[in-house]
Amino acid sequence: MGELLEPRRWRLQWPEITPSYSSLDDENEILSQKKKKKKKEEEEVLAISAPGIIS
Repeated sequence: MGELLEPRRWRLQWPEITPSYSSLDDENEILSQKKKKKKKEEEEVLAISAPGIIS
């Protein structure tokens, strides 16, 4: 019992952040992209039909 135990090194365990793959995430991203595209198209049409209103 008089023997020394090997010193152990404690290493911090950091969480690894990884993207979650979910069909819901993909669907939400697609809907978001569609909304952005539609809004941009609406702004372009408004800018063409009523120049000077949008700054």
